[in-house]
Amino acid sequence: MLRLPEIILTAPATEMSDHHGKEFLGFGTCAPPTVIPSWFIKAFFYPKIKCKNGVVTQAPYGLRKIESILMDEGFDVITVHPYDIGKYIEKAKIVGISVMDPLGFGPVSVTFTTLLGGEPSTKIEFVDLMRRIMPF
Repeated sequence: MLRLPEIILTAPATEMSDHHGKEFLGFGTCAPPTVIPSWFIKAFFYPKIKCKNGVVTQAPYGLRKIESILMDEGFDVITVHPYDIGKYIEKAKIVGISVMDPLGFGPVSVTFTTLLGGEPSTKIEFVDLMRRIMPF
């Protein structure tokens, strides 16, 4: 039985990854899936972080800080991977999202899309996260 908290924290899949422990591979999350297929971008640049029933073992630092403060104040909160948010969102009253480049206007995203065309994976994953949340 899953615990369904009132507060859920998450981030787009491009940010909810350890990028194979290589910080600079994170820049690859800005690549558009045009010349490079999306399955390769996901596998190489932002593989899904380890989870237990969607609850992440690692998360962006800011999310963990917010989670900790909320827990200290007595709130029921959980940090989940965006691909698994549907399992938890039904009872949620608040969804907190950490995001760095939601519309793909950051310098790396603009450079990649100018050279390769298409939309950056950062934007694609943010829009996907919003679609996962909006039906509820």
